Amino acid sequence: MLYIRRLLFVLIIIFFISNFAYAETVKNITTEGSCAIVGMSAEQSQLIALQRARAWAIERAAGISVSSSTLVTNMALTADFIKTYSKGFIIKEKVEWLPLGQYQKDTSTPPIPEYNVKIVADVYVPESKIKPIGLKAKTNSIVFKNGEKAI
Repeated sequence: MLYIRRLLFVLIIIFFISNFAYAETVKNITTEGSCAIVGMSAEQSQLIALQRARAWAIERAAGISVSSSTLVTNMALTADFIKTYSKGFIIKEKVEWLPLGQYQKDTSTPPIPEYNVKIVADVYVPESKIKPIGLKAKTNSIVFKNGEKAI
C-alpha cells in the first residue's frame, strides 16, 4: 500500500512539473486569414485561407528567421537565395469562419468572392538547443586575377 502511495505521489508531481514546463512554451495567438476564389474551387480557397491563418499564428508566436546566400561571378550578381522560416506547432485551435467577403482590385473589375477565417490557436514553440555561431570572413583583396592566391 505504501508503494502505491509513493508511486501515485511521484506521478502527480511529474504531471504538474510537465504541465508547468509545457505552459511556458505555449502561446495563445489570434489571427485571421483570407483567400479569394480565383482559378480554384471554393474548397481550395477555404483551405488556403485556413493555412494562411495557421502560418501567421506560428510566425507571430515564434518569429521569423531569414537566411540568405549570394553568388557573385565576374563581379556580377549571379544568384541570390533568400529563405524565411518559423519553428512551431499548433496544438489546439478554434476556427471561426467569417462572412464571405468581396475582393475588388479597382472599380473597373467585378468583385471576387473571398473566404475569411479567424483562428485562436495554442502554438508550441520548441526551444532551440543550438546557439548561433557568429563568423566573420575577410579576404586580402576584393578582386583577384587568374592564378592569384586568396588569403
